[in-house]
Amino acid sequence: MLGKEGFRTSTDNVSAIDDAAIVLIAVRPKQMDTVLDQLAGKLDSSRHVIISTVSDVRIEDIQQHVGSSISIIRAMPNIGVAVGASMTCLACHTSTPSNAKDLASELFSHLGRVEFIEEEQLTPATA
Repeated sequence: MLGKEGFRTSTDNVSAIDDAAIVLIAVRPKQMDTVLDQLAGKLDSSRHVIISTVSDVRIEDIQQHVGSSISIIRAMPNIGVAVGASMTCLACHTSTPSNAKDLASELFSHLGRVEFIEEEQLTPATA
């Protein structure tokens, strides 16, 4: 279904990132370590941005698997996403390049409003 819309999908996490700029990770928290271990060493800091919608997995946790040179953004869209009226909160490290933040903002702006906040505020903001 997504392939018809121009999205590239794969059941192989490593091949899925071959031509990707954005690596969107949306799995259950207990699956995150496995996914990140598969991608570790395969990510290129000059072209990949990880965007994670996985709750309770902090940027620091992701960095432990993939290193600190990869841009990592956490995204927490809310229920309004179903009707294009989401308030998506994004969080990233202060050193995240503006082009990575722009990519994330552009992606989630199609689902509603977007706001960058401190990572510590993600849970309260989306509760």
